[in-house]
Amino acid sequence: MKIFDYRREYSSGELNEADMLTEPLAQFKNWLKFSVEQGSQDATAMVLSTVDVNGQPNARNVLLKNIEPEGLVFFTSLASQKAQEVKLNNKVCLLFNWLVLDRQVKIQGIAEPLPAEVAKNYHMGRPRDSQISTWLATADAGRFTTKQALLHQFEVLKQKFKNKQIPMPDSWGGYLVKPQHFEFWQGGKGRLHDRIIYFKKDLDSWQRERIL
Repeated sequence: MKIFDYRREYSSGELNEADMLTEPLAQFKNWLKFSVEQGSQDATAMVLSTVDVNGQPNARNVLLKNIEPEGLVFFTSLASQKAQEVKLNNKVCLLFNWLVLDRQVKIQGIAEPLPAEVAKNYHMGRPRDSQISTWLATADAGRFTTKQALLHQFEVLKQKFKNKQIPMPDSWGGYLVKPQHFEFWQGGKGRLHDRIIYFKKDLDSWQRERIL
């Protein structure tokens, strides 16, 4: 395979200012809804980027679990690398890739911890195996030498909570990312992509611009 020659044309559509809503979060909801309706795989998956104490960026996929008027919600182990980095620097970036539609959305914002009660309500609504998995991060600090050791600990926890309600561990929680900047990207022919950004004009209003 010649990577240099690997390319395709983006021809799914175009992005015009006249079609964009005034509020970027409402525009994002429209795009997410369309992506789900079109059958995009993992439409709610988003790349969460953080920065560690040495200024090294890190990125990983997490799942969007709610959209509040103030922003976007995800949940994770508070003992995880991502949570520790958010604690050090709560400026984060989210990226939604819907490349089957030639679309992506980048959102920069501030991540704030959610109340424990919100995380608990989410935890209790998850499948039992997923609830048990949240406890794995508390075992051996979430580090295992082999896959067999991981599966063994999972079975230990499964037996521990057999026929019992599975409580939320203290090391589980959620975050609300309050957006400060949006970029909507629609792939274009000849690499003439459509990119429209929204940024805060003041505390209560957004300004919109087209960029190259």
